[in-house]
Amino acid sequence: MNGILLNAGAFTHYSYAIRDALSTVKNPTTLSSIGPDVHACESFRHTSVIAPETISHNAGFGAYSYEHDLQAMIRYLEIRAESEN
Repeated sequence: MNGILLNAGAFTHYSYAIRDALSTVKNPTTLSSIGPDVHACESFRHTSVIAPETISHNAGFGAYSYEHDLQAMIRYLEIRAESEN
């Protein structure tokens, strides 16, 4: 099984097309943002239409967000594989 690490940028807040695409794939997805914590930004950025289709949403840690999400995805896939055996 593979996973998806996604930085959707501004699409995070209004792209129902990306949300619909993620809902059709079987691959677990993490949503990363290298920018500041979205709750420190404008109010329209507080809501993600994509996050409900992901296993995690990480923001506010700069480029470290990718490393964190990659490690979390690897562990998620390991646990999933163990439970399938």
